[in-house]
Amino acid sequence: MLGRSVTIAASGTLSGSIKIGENDMVGLLIPTIETAICYVNGSLDDITYSRIQKEDGSADLNMASGTGAKAWILPSRFPFPYLKVETSATQTAARVITVCAKK
Repeated sequence: MLGRSVTIAASGTLSGSIKIGENDMVGLLIPTIETAICYVNGSLDDITYSRIQKEDGSADLNMASGTGAKAWILPSRFPFPYLKVETSATQTAARVITVCAKK
């Protein structure tokens, strides 16, 4: 089981990257943040990142967040070995997000 943290810097909207490798289940522990929509960005090479779409292609995979911490389970067999978390609003303080992954 992988449990690592990434940070969205104060005045930022994008976390650092984290390598999750090949895992069957990936979850994010999102702390209380400025009210925002959270998105997941995936990458194959830790250089080029794109927002992940819902499986039906209807919209970006997202979760509303704000007051109160939340846990978010990503779709099964998340295919990208690297990810970043993005928020739609600038954060007034550094936010630490924990990424949990399990084979």
